[in-house]
Amino acid sequence: MNSIRVAIYGGVFFGVAVLAGIYYLNSRSRTDRADKGRPAVPPVVRPVPADPKEAVLQAIRSSRSTVNAEIVRWWPPKQVAMNGPERLLCRVIFRFKEGKTWTNRDAVFEVGPTVRAIQVATESAETHRSFDPFFPCEDCAFSPEALRNAAIKEELLKLDGTWVVQAVLLDPPGKDEWKGSRCVIKDAQVTGSLPGEKSAPAKFTIKIIDPTSKKADILPEGAKDPIPAVYFLNRERLIVCWTSEKNVRPTQVHPRAKGDIVVAFRRE
Repeated sequence: MNSIRVAIYGGVFFGVAVLAGIYYLNSRSRTDRADKGRPAVPPVVRPVPADPKEAVLQAIRSSRSTVNAEIVRWWPPKQVAMNGPERLLCRVIFRFKEGKTWTNRDAVFEVGPTVRAIQVATESAETHRSFDPFFPCEDCAFSPEALRNAAIKEELLKLDGTWVVQAVLLDPPGKDEWKGSRCVIKDAQVTGSLPGEKSAPAKFTIKIIDPTSKKADILPEGAKDPIPAVYFLNRERLIVCWTSEKNVRPTQVHPRAKGDIVVAFRRE
């Protein structure tokens, strides 16, 4: 008896499941037919100002502090996914006068029915690192190459002046005949003379390779191959280290291997 009751219940449940499946398929079919007959909804397109550059400039000048601003560099609007979903963004570098000084700002604006600033900051290496991946900046003063060249130029300016040899360290030790020599450095050109010597002075060219790790090449006048060197520099002291081994650059400014030469200078 129990087995008959179970069979009846099973048949009822099975029938209900079949009817539910048929109803679902019919409803899905009607929905699909309705969707095919309905016209596609076009994507929402935000109106863009006829002159985006002028619109951005007006937005900048709306602030009292930047009312006299002018655009220095301009990147036209484009769809960019920057700090969020894709939007129509543009980049602008503008300057404005604070007293007698001009200040540059680097900014990204969203362009649409209204123009609004997304990010604005004083132009710097940091803003270029943030914005350049989306709006590439070529030949900018803050590009890695430009920053490196500026650092080299600053280092060469620190070298300018007259330097007197205080000590020479050789490995193996030798006669310190250079002590008291004077070297005049100007624009990477070096003119050196031994103490009391009346012969023509020696001339060299210094090329800064890396101002951070203090690597430089020294090229004697008339030579084809430069001498790889490292150096230490502060306001009053200059220490230069190289080796007699060809095409080998020392790692520190004191002798660690045979043939290393260290010359210590004091600013005159």
